[in-house]
Amino acid sequence: MTTDSKRRPLAAIVGERLRMLREAKGLRQEDVADAAREFGLNWGRSSIAALEQGSRNLDFEELIVLASVLRKLGGWEEPLIPSHEVIALNEQFNVYGYQLPAFMMNLTLPSARPAGSGEEGRTLNEEEALGSIETEPAETEEERLKRVARDVKIHDYILYSLWPDYEEPKRRRSSEMRGLELSRRIAERITLPDGSSLSDWFLVVTFAQGLWGRVPADERDARTEARGDYATKRALQSARGHVTRELIEELQEAFNARWSEVQAAYDELESVIDDPKKLKQWIRHVNSLEDRAKGIETPERKARRRVVVRRKWKIEE
Repeated sequence: MTTDSKRRPLAAIVGERLRMLREAKGLRQEDVADAAREFGLNWGRSSIAALEQGSRNLDFEELIVLASVLRKLGGWEEPLIPSHEVIALNEQFNVYGYQLPAFMMNLTLPSARPAGSGEEGRTLNEEEALGSIETEPAETEEERLKRVARDVKIHDYILYSLWPDYEEPKRRRSSEMRGLELSRRIAERITLPDGSSLSDWFLVVTFAQGLWGRVPADERDARTEARGDYATKRALQSARGHVTRELIEELQEAFNARWSEVQAAYDELESVIDDPKKLKQWIRHVNSLEDRAKGIETPERKARRRVVVRRKWKIEE
């Protein structure tokens, strides 16, 4: 059992993730409800809305069937319940997402030891259940810093370094997940100088934000809408396809022109990744660039950034 302060009800976690998946797939709430009804769930659009708001609890049966509904909708490469989430089962009892398989396993095991074992009536506890599966070890501070640097901060650094005049919009983080599937498809179409495909879809989002100030899906929709009304759904789809090809061409040009700068950013990160002190300093530098983009850089942050830059390039006072 954990007492993590970031505990959330299961309904809030599942609802948030369901909304992210739906938006990533470009689906409507009605589409999700239609798929759910095919599996016997009497859900309408209002049911999906309530789920996404976290105001509707899921029955155990509904939660199991929901996995099949998601596969019907095309699946998702992200888990519906992330392993790091702290799930509040009630006011006193919490579990991590990665512990759920163990607790589910408890339902398929005897609840008491065999007669004669000397432990009649002893219920399988959490430690016993978790001992039967391989659980995730606790993340050290050094591991956490490396993960944050490689998964998040490197993209921030590339964005703020390649586009120093970039102005951070409100809710940028939440918008990055919109149109996730489109960003993935575009990444597969981008060819790098060595002839390989771009595997990091988040770099597509980063370049899109630098070029257009928004994610590819938002830029596609804005351009499509600006070109007029469409009489049929097929005409709209055709227009969106044409705009998507335009975006791919523009992004390809940008990657061709600036790939050496991207590699330099990654090389810089790798030069400090195994030195916790230098890595923390690098992350602080990226944070100061983010503050400047948001227009909230304090004098202290600005002074610190200047010190980091001087040290980085060995500039004399």
